[in-house]
Amino acid sequence: MFVMKPIRVTRTSRTLINHIITNLPMCISATDVIATSIVSDHDSPFACINVGVDRYLNIVYSCDNPEEQLEHLNSMFKEFIERHAPLRRERVTKDCQIRSLLQRDVRNKLKAAISRARETFTRQALSSNKPKLWRIIHRILKPNQQPLRQDPDRLDSFFACTTGRTLPVSGDLPSCLKEEI
Repeated sequence: MFVMKPIRVTRTSRTLINHIITNLPMCISATDVIATSIVSDHDSPFACINVGVDRYLNIVYSCDNPEEQLEHLNSMFKEFIERHAPLRRERVTKDCQIRSLLQRDVRNKLKAAISRARETFTRQALSSNKPKLWRIIHRILKPNQQPLRQDPDRLDSFFACTTGRTLPVSGDLPSCLKEEI
């Protein structure tokens, strides 16, 4: 089976540029082109491939003795389980895992509460009268542009001497902390 439809279609031409090549044509059951004109000027060719799955039960059925069949089935099942879903043992030595799980739970509850509050705020804002709604919209979209009331150099010096405050060299308070107090 081959893709016979054009992949790149313009006003003046139709071309087939992307090809699907296989060495097992009997495995391909269908081919076609998906139109993706929104994303690109090329459409996407595709092929449906029938992949044969190995049947392992013929190994089990090759034995005549039911005990041997059960033995083969159990051994194959154990191999597959050990390969694809191995058993892991982990020792919990610290409470940090428990703490992180609790923090995640609290964070998720907080996010849910925030989204519920946002939802109720939006619902109340949209259901209220028009002047109040427009006041809320203007408050959100056009916040007050008040100038900074702090001196940027003073703020910079405060944060520049943070290490001096957190790691005291002497018993005396640093000068920038005294200024802020």
